[in-house]
Amino acid sequence: MRLLRRLVFGDPAETRFFLFLSAFALVIGAIYWLVSYEPAGSVLLLAFGAATGVMGVVLHRTGRRGADRPFLDETGRFPSETPAPLAVGAGIALMALATIFGPAPLVVGLLPFAWGAWTWLGRARAELDSQALDDEQRG
Repeated sequence: MRLLRRLVFGDPAETRFFLFLSAFALVIGAIYWLVSYEPAGSVLLLAFGAATGVMGVVLHRTGRRGADRPFLDETGRFPSETPAPLAVGAGIALMALATIFGPAPLVVGLLPFAWGAWTWLGRARAELDSQALDDEQRG
């Protein structure tokens, strides 16, 4: 009971989130198996629950060693807004359709994928350069 109280009330929000997600996925995976007897979806849901549970335990142990909020590091810069990740995802989704519909979606998906990857990587490089410049000026 003491461990449960610490997990629910004492741990940072990140730990509670991953542990709740783990419990949710494990329960849904078990229910899914009992309702459908479909192995692929059940295994994926249970594996998702196990993976998020491992992440929750790692965050819990990290918090016990003194790193109170591992995801609350506010140093550095926030990335600028860009539609590049959306374009990369749309391009990958279109290219994946090529396995079903032939090479046409592959050709169409290359354009948003290439533009998104080029833009995203270019902006990431610019942000790294400006961060290095800021670090040089401070130190």
